[in-house]
Amino acid sequence: MISGSSRMSSAWKTAVMVLAIALGPSLHAQKEAEVPARPHLDPGSDSNSAKANYLYGLRVISDDPRESYRAFYWATRIDPASADFWYARWVARQIILSSRDFTVAYDIRLTKRSAAQLAVDSLLFRAYALDPFFYHSLLRPFNQRLVLARISDRDPTHNTAAANSDVSVRLERKSYEGWILYADQRFDDALKAYANELHNGRAPLLTRLDIHEMRAELFAHVNNLDSARAEVQEAIAESRLRGSRDRVLVFDSTTMLERELGAVDERAGRGDDARAIYAHILEENAMFFPAHVRLAGLAMRRADTLTAVSEMLSAVQIEPNDPALRYGYAAILVDARRDADAAEQLRKAIALDPYYSAPYLLMASIADVEDYKEEAVAQYQSFTAHAEGTDPDLPRVKGRLAKLSSSQNAIPPRD
Repeated sequence: MISGSSRMSSAWKTAVMVLAIALGPSLHAQKEAEVPARPHLDPGSDSNSAKANYLYGLRVISDDPRESYRAFYWATRIDPASADFWYARWVARQIILSSRDFTVAYDIRLTKRSAAQLAVDSLLFRAYALDPFFYHSLLRPFNQRLVLARISDRDPTHNTAAANSDVSVRLERKSYEGWILYADQRFDDALKAYANELHNGRAPLLTRLDIHEMRAELFAHVNNLDSARAEVQEAIAESRLRGSRDRVLVFDSTTMLERELGAVDERAGRGDDARAIYAHILEENAMFFPAHVRLAGLAMRRADTLTAVSEMLSAVQIEPNDPALRYGYAAILVDARRDADAAEQLRKAIALDPYYSAPYLLMASIADVEDYKEEAVAQYQSFTAHAEGTDPDLPRVKGRLAKLSSSQNAIPPRD
């Protein structure tokens, strides 16, 4: 649960992982009941820009959370490879819940998540799968809405303006606490605040685990990777102390913590250590597809395309409905000189998310190299229709498209 002391506790992170691993493909395959309308971005903004949608969503989330959700939804459709966008979409989806549903979803006594809530949680798992150390940019509005939801649930006749004022006062009183300092991006001060909380001798086990996780992320943000690694190791030790009573269905939160450890080692250039960690994760939890993805990335750094292809194939088989995953697999297949197989993956990526421009460009490049001019023209045109106006590839693509189009027109008709 996201609370005043943490971004997301290990208990809830475990629930998200159980969802994604045990039921992941079927849940990720679920479609929205209705595709949200595109948000009305500020004048001059590019509707094909994932970042423009994301920034707009950040700006309006307090005043118009439903509009914010639409913006974040489209950010993830335009660029499904960003942890920030998936996290923001998850937060906005929670904030637009009714006060009752929001309160129930984060009741500490809750022992079972509803199917609808688990489906929402899969959005958060995507963020963690992409980057376990992404910055939780919406921690403050999330916590503020949760407090207001609990007030409203206890007293439906409450004065909303007075409740908002009361919450603001409460947050001001907590300005010295770690999570507020984190939300204000005062990372060094947050580290000190969490250290004080950890060393006061009164923190329960779960809170100690959360604090070590939070400090690991903070150290990662300030690029102190040795300290980040030490904090993750402390969190893993705390997690193991919890014992089997806290294990949920498939495995406990230690798996996600070990994924964080691997991420730290990757950033620090300790590829062999990271590789050993990811291999260990898969020995314990064979369905944890992010470990396959990271092993593929490490293999590519060694120019070992054979291993990279194998690992990405495993990841795609576990999670077949992720367009960014399919695109990444296709890029590796191109490096392995398997263009036909890459094209197949790109077609599937486009079918899953037709607003994602990257697959069109790679598909066009394959067709261009293979001298399939009509296909190349069609895919280049699709790329230009979906790409952000400032995409660095756009000028080159437009030039190539013009050349191919003129070449096609110059071919005399057949008798």
